[in-house]
Amino acid sequence: MQNTIDWAERDAVANALARAAAERVPGPVPGAASGGLLRELRERGICGAPLGISPSMCEDVRTYFRGIPCYAAHVPASSDGIARGADEVAGRSNYGSYRLDQSLAAPHMMELALDPRVLDLVGGYLGCVPSLYSINTFWTFPAAGAGLTHDFHRDEDDYRFVVVFVDWTDVEPGEGEFYYIEGTHDRDAVERRIGRSLWPLFYRLRGRRWIHGAEDFRRLNSGSGYGHDVVYRRLFGKHIRRFEGRAGTAIVTDTFGLHRGAPPRTRTRLCTWLRYGLYANEAYRIDRTEPAPASLVRDRIRDDAATRYITRLTLDWNR
Repeated sequence: MQNTIDWAERDAVANALARAAAERVPGPVPGAASGGLLRELRERGICGAPLGISPSMCEDVRTYFRGIPCYAAHVPASSDGIARGADEVAGRSNYGSYRLDQSLAAPHMMELALDPRVLDLVGGYLGCVPSLYSINTFWTFPAAGAGLTHDFHRDEDDYRFVVVFVDWTDVEPGEGEFYYIEGTHDRDAVERRIGRSLWPLFYRLRGRRWIHGAEDFRRLNSGSGYGHDVVYRRLFGKHIRRFEGRAGTAIVTDTFGLHRGAPPRTRTRLCTWLRYGLYANEAYRIDRTEPAPASLVRDRIRDDAATRYITRLTLDWNR
């Protein structure tokens, strides 16, 4: 249902689910400590992550993943299911990804995913204690052509969700940077932009089909948004932001807003996403996610009611 109802209904359902979650897991109101970052995330759809990730932490993570075979797709569920060395996968795919249990066991990963500053920010955005429903670590390899996610698109994981991206390698322009179109996560911002633009009027006067409002805009390519970069640049060209930085750079973003990666030209990029939402959502089902044994990380994280709730979709606390 979440991808068939209109944008206003989607927001209403998200609010209802957040209220229900807040009643189920009472506690301090998330977002109270996030201040300007939360305002920026709400207004723009993206902000910096409140994490301090050191060069030594990045080296720990890179060393760990270099020693593990990966799968030839941006998520293992989209691969052929055969784990291979990264060098071999680089000859087959733009991406090499790892299973959930492998990411969970990585140095520093769960500590970052459950960092109180991150939980406060993403919980403030969601309106409740967040549910950690996806952890995915992947290489992006230099290749002759672009991969699927290198075209502007929107994710439709949940009624409301937020993603933390962490780069474990240095990223410069042309080496796997990330692009986001600010405001495209928000129905009212999109409606205002379409209303102010003369470009839609020009197309209507020429008798060509056009976008009449935010709902039409959201439904491009059945909702995924792929294949319409020209439209996005015409309407939102001044709002396209590029993100890159040294290893350890992290951002928080609502990827229901339009975004894309970029293929690296000369060196591999290693990145992890941490996804927080409201329930066991559409992406959770499509990626065939199964909680991993909590024993993998039990000695590294708190074992209390709040932690068990936050991680219930990614950790099986009975194992």
